[in-house]
Amino acid sequence: MSILGFLKSIVSAEALGDETIRTQENCYQQVKNRSPHEDPHVWLAEVWLARMRLRGVNINESSSQMMAMAETLNFSCLPEPKNIRALGLYFLYKEHPEIINQFPKFGQEFDALMAPILTGRLQIEAEYKKRNPKLSTNGTHKT
Repeated sequence: MSILGFLKSIVSAEALGDETIRTQENCYQQVKNRSPHEDPHVWLAEVWLARMRLRGVNINESSSQMMAMAETLNFSCLPEPKNIRALGLYFLYKEHPEIINQFPKFGQEFDALMAPILTGRLQIEAEYKKRNPKLSTNGTHKT
């Protein structure tokens, strides 16, 4: 988080919402750059784990690792950059529902990003295999 972004987030709930999402997008890019040959689901799970570590969760436990994969499954079926944007909005909803209520744009964006999955227009299994070929073929994940 930049100093200016941090200062804005102190005085503005909307700025905090925007900064929460931007922080996840930046983390995702760092994880992706560090492990470019991994699937997006792995990158999303690592972002989830990084966020949980900041909240005091022991991310080295197998239950945390499994939860990271489960919590990011639907997001991993979306194309980049929608996948990480949706995850950032999800964190915002979980951590600051009052911001979602105060600024409906966040909830509306999340709904729009997730609509293909939630309405069934997107075939989750096919999208998962397309976007996460390594996890799909090595048997690590079964949809």
